[in-house]
Amino acid sequence: MTPTRVKNAELQWSVIFKEGYFHFGVHAVVLSVLLITIAILYLHLHTKPPKPLFMMHEAVVLPHESILMRDHVGKFSITVYPSGISRKGTFYTAVLGEGVGLSSLAQRYQLSMATLLSINKLTNLDDSHNLDVVRIPFMDGLLVELGREKSVQSIANHYGIDVDLLRATNHLSAETMTVKGEVFIPGYTMSPSKLRRMIGDSFIYPVFGSLTQTFGSNRDSITGLDIYDNGIIFQTQIDTPIRAIAEGYVLDSGFHVRFGYYLLVQHQQYVVFYGYLQQPPEVTAQLRIKQGDIIGQTQRRGKYGYCFLSIILDGEAINPIPLLR
Repeated sequence: MTPTRVKNAELQWSVIFKEGYFHFGVHAVVLSVLLITIAILYLHLHTKPPKPLFMMHEAVVLPHESILMRDHVGKFSITVYPSGISRKGTFYTAVLGEGVGLSSLAQRYQLSMATLLSINKLTNLDDSHNLDVVRIPFMDGLLVELGREKSVQSIANHYGIDVDLLRATNHLSAETMTVKGEVFIPGYTMSPSKLRRMIGDSFIYPVFGSLTQTFGSNRDSITGLDIYDNGIIFQTQIDTPIRAIAEGYVLDSGFHVRFGYYLLVQHQQYVVFYGYLQQPPEVTAQLRIKQGDIIGQTQRRGKYGYCFLSIILDGEAINPIPLLR
């Protein structure tokens, strides 16, 4: 076939394609575009994740006395979605990330451990490491199983709470007279002995914050060299209280050229090093401390506060994250 014939054949095929395409009619083209547009809109509406109520690094207002949001600021790593469900209590859903646990969320929202254990239906704190998401109520309280249908007023009377607050925290309208199943009782709590049994030997987080240094092999951000870190660093708000991760007694305290003011504590069979304390710890050797006691505040470096944590077992540093709940 000569070049002219090839060119003519290509021209013919292009003409045939165009003629054949439009032979189906413009309506087919318009219908195709319309169907594709509808499909895209459907996928956009039904597969897009819910818009976050707020990111943890934004300022939020959440007064303790109401179901509005309390004030918190800082740079953090998890997202919280609004997810109030009828007759299940008013709460957020927090998507957990590395370095965030049930105990650190309790610190973040100024809620008791009893509240978070109850609302997430946990019988002990150790089981919380199996959770990917955590429910966070707007205020302290307990989730109660009624067993049988009861009037809203009788529940309020039994627990000594305001009936309007009971309705608000459980999404109950004024027309709802009776409820059954699970009900969130605001302001209600469990006995200290029961809470201690539920926490058991679990370690809590010293602060709520973002991990800026993980345990083990890392790369130095300045030199680019491989380094090995024997602890983790939390970045959080300035002047954040640092809490004892477990009950124990003080071994030593002082100043370290790299970690600043520090505290060394014996917790069970572990020796725990708390670094980046803002001030010299006001403790003495052999002083006993309880889990959750404030041992200092985060050291200020720039806009944020920092806390260093290292856990030593049998003379070797181990990764703290698997132990923290």
